[in-house]
Amino acid sequence: MTFDISKSALSKLMEFKAAERQDDPGRIEDIRGPYEIMHLRKYGTLPVGMWKLREEESRSGVIWQVLSGMLDQHPSFASAYLSLALDKSLGRDDYAKELRNLNKSWGDYLDRAGLLTDHKHSVMRGTYHRVGCVQCSILTAMACQDAEMHDLFVKDLLPLKDPKDRHAFLAEKGLIDWLDKMIPDKVPTLNPRKEIT
Repeated sequence: MTFDISKSALSKLMEFKAAERQDDPGRIEDIRGPYEIMHLRKYGTLPVGMWKLREEESRSGVIWQVLSGMLDQHPSFASAYLSLALDKSLGRDDYAKELRNLNKSWGDYLDRAGLLTDHKHSVMRGTYHRVGCVQCSILTAMACQDAEMHDLFVKDLLPLKDPKDRHAFLAEKGLIDWLDKMIPDKVPTLNPRKEIT
């Protein structure tokens, strides 16, 4: 199967990104990813510049955090976060409720395991800050908003539990480079194509 990350697809993502505003009533309180929960438990505050998020932004950010490797040392939580972010059967409110529950479990685990006082926090922080916006990855936004990409993630990526296998799958499909490419402000002149077999 051929998947074309086309100007049209990028334009749709750009329109969604351009529509964001801080006072958007569609934004939901407290739907964060695992790094933000770690930061909140450790420092009592969210990372600088965090707004309330729209559902699609939250889902994209959670997927990025899992695929970027932030939860590689915690595979059960990685699987749980990835499954939840890709579960389109959950509406906005149910998704938010389930994410809050998962975040509480994650935060409680961090407290019990003493992980807020060791080096792993610094490692996660370095990963988190390698991009300007964890919700704006072209790849993860497509996984949330494009039906074909979402289908690929659910059918082929989600069953993979080992982070190395997920990375290898994305590399094999020619998609890994899109993980850290942010949704642009302008549509690129060239039309990038990715083959999915």
